[in-house]
Amino acid sequence: MEKVLIKLNDKEYELRYDFNAFIEIEEALKTNIANLGNVVVGLRNIRVLIWAGILHQYPDIKESDIGRLMKITELKYYQDKFFEAFKLAIPTSDEGDEKNPQSSTSEKSGQEQEPESV
Repeated sequence: MEKVLIKLNDKEYELRYDFNAFIEIEEALKTNIANLGNVVVGLRNIRVLIWAGILHQYPDIKESDIGRLMKITELKYYQDKFFEAFKLAIPTSDEGDEKNPQSSTSEKSGQEQEPESV
């Protein structure tokens, strides 16, 4: 699986946007993930996006902790890294079919699949 690494204060972190990360983004930015493209790019918004992408690795980390690691001169870098990881999390419909063969199998057979246990 392809990883997106982001460097904050000389340490590398993996940015990963899973279901929980998207919920955190929606709650923090008070918007639906589908409207993310319409959100004004601001310092807090960028911090939220980076923070949510690191939560899988550090579930107790706070937004303010991430803010202490970020540099104002690196905003473009943070945006680029977010979009790179976001694209991996939300594949195009063609890529989604290739990456999730189970869904296409169940669609073809008309049978519902039981969710896997957590």
